[in-house]
Amino acid sequence: MFNRLITVGPFAILAAGFGSAATIIPVKYIDAYNTGTVQRDVGDGGGFITLTTGLLHFKLDPAGANTDYLAFCIEPRQFVNSSTQNYMTAPLSQGATNIGGMGAAKAELLKELFGRFYPTLNTPVSNLIGGALQVAVWEIVRETSGTLDVVNGTTRFQNPSIANMLTQAQSYLDALDGTGPKLQTLQALNHPDYQDIVFTPEPGTLGVLGAALMALGLYRRRR
Repeated sequence: MFNRLITVGPFAILAAGFGSAATIIPVKYIDAYNTGTVQRDVGDGGGFITLTTGLLHFKLDPAGANTDYLAFCIEPRQFVNSSTQNYMTAPLSQGATNIGGMGAAKAELLKELFGRFYPTLNTPVSNLIGGALQVAVWEIVRETSGTLDVVNGTTRFQNPSIANMLTQAQSYLDALDGTGPKLQTLQALNHPDYQDIVFTPEPGTLGVLGAALMALGLYRRRR
C-alpha cells in the first residue's frame, strides 16, 4: 500500500454552491506512478494526442503532512501542474469541470468501474491495469455516442504502449451492467484550470473533516 497520512490543519472548509460542505485541499502533482502511453481523441476537433496512462502521484497538503495519494485523471483535455494548487472536493457527478461536470449517469458508471475493478483507491497496480483503468475512466467521462467502445465513437484510443491495454479496458467497460458493486465513497477533486482527479477520503479523513466542520460552526456562532 502507498504511505498514508492524515492531516486537517491547513484545509479550508466552506459551503459550496452545490449545497453541501466542500473542502479546499492544497494538492501538488509529483509524477506518474505508472508508465504507459496511449493516443486519445475525445471528438472535440483536437485529434489524437499521446498521453500518459495510469495512476498519478500527488501530495495532498504538501506544506503540511505531505500526504501521498495515487489517483486517476477524470478530465481528459486538461493537464496537471507541478506547483501546488488549491483543489475543491465535490460530488463525483460534478467532476470534469471543463465539460460542466460528467453528470449523474456517468458518475454511477465510474462508481461501478471502481467498485468492481479498483475498490481501494490509493493502491498501486501494474502498468497494464493502471493504463486500462485510466482508458476506461476517460471513455466513460467523454464518450457521447451512447456506446462504451474504446476504439470507436466520439472518444477513441489507439497505439497503446502496453500490450492488451485497450482489450483490458474494454473488458472492464463490457462488465458494467448497473448491478455493482459500486464504490459509493468516490468524490472529485476539482480545479478550474487543471486536471480533476477521482478521490475518496479514507474513514479517518472523513472523521477529521467532520470534526473540522463542527469546530468551524462553533467558531462562527461565537463570533
